[in-house]
Amino acid sequence: DASLGFVQLLRDGGLAAEYSLTPTKADKQFKRAIELGSLVTVRCGQNGSCIVKNLATRKETEVPAKALVSEVLALVTHRTT
Repeated sequence: DASLGFVQLLRDGGLAAEYSLTPTKADKQFKRAIELGSLVTVRCGQNGSCIVKNLATRKETEVPAKALVSEVLALVTHRTT
């Protein structure tokens, strides 16, 4: 599953990442992310890309998997400073 690979990339990059092991609708996953105080969400895009959503601005950005960690770090760092 590609999404598990993205979770591992984030964790290897020093970021906390949660992944539902049971099938859950997207709206429930976003609600859970907000409840946890998440700053961003990540979902699988086309051709191995990732879609990173900034929960504060609702802006979505599609990035290649190799840029996932740097994109999330930039959003999290910008938000917390």
